[in-house]
Amino acid sequence: MGEKVFKILVVHHKKDKVYSDDVYMPIHAGKSLSNIELDMIGDNTGYNISKKNPYYCELTALYWAWKNLKNIDFIGLCHYRRYFDFYDRVPSIYYVKYESIDKMDSFDFILPENIKTKLINGEIVVPVNKTMNKTVFKDYCKNHVIDDLRMLRRILVEKSSDSYVRAFDKVMIGNKYSPYNMFIMSWNDFDRYCSWLFDLLFELEKSINLDSRSKYQQRIFGFMAERLLNVFLIANNKKLDKYPVIMFREDSNYKSYSYLKRFSSLIFKGIQFVINKDPKRYKEFIKG
Repeated sequence: MGEKVFKILVVHHKKDKVYSDDVYMPIHAGKSLSNIELDMIGDNTGYNISKKNPYYCELTALYWAWKNLKNIDFIGLCHYRRYFDFYDRVPSIYYVKYESIDKMDSFDFILPENIKTKLINGEIVVPVNKTMNKTVFKDYCKNHVIDDLRMLRRILVEKSSDSYVRAFDKVMIGNKYSPYNMFIMSWNDFDRYCSWLFDLLFELEKSINLDSRSKYQQRIFGFMAERLLNVFLIANNKKLDKYPVIMFREDSNYKSYSYLKRFSSLIFKGIQFVINKDPKRYKEFIKG
């Protein structure tokens, strides 16, 4: 058996700092609609959906990898300013920390051997959960269009097994999920995930008119995939290896919270969630 091949897509859409090595692979998402040259492979080569980028966000890079990469054993995705923190720079109790972009050059991105071993043994790497003071369902309804979510669930019922529907409901009535569409998994799991994901989203796309929506709300399929990745993982009972995310940004004067304050914030959100979860509303949503 030969050495395993690992690739992590680093999704870009504008000029910025670029990190690459034999594992990390920068890719220009939405290349077919862009008038800038990033000096990296674009998602508009081979079999692609690059033109759908305003609606699918980083998923156009994901789709490109699924359809065009060959001889890859493990595949992942991160963003040009969001990377997994494999070396405990961020307490694992909290899912994200902001760092100055000036620190990016000194950051250790290398995929550790112990994590490669976990992946080979069947685990999947995802971000530490984002914890909210409301259900995932309420959060989506507050920030996006509830009818889209209702239509997605109907399609899920039609196209997927009961285990996926139960997993969807479990994610929706909970207050946690792994965000950003970031992961590392085996190619076999990736192939299954993409087959399931894009089958759902392409079907949903047929029923939704996005022309009158703001550019933000047009990004519907990227938003939905953040939740659907969690559905896939639960439905398939996957063992997860969770790491916080480092997000680099220009402003270095970000607020830095202590471990105790982060912990207290999570406890408070948990209490608010118990008070506000309102299961009756989700039952009405399912019936509607």
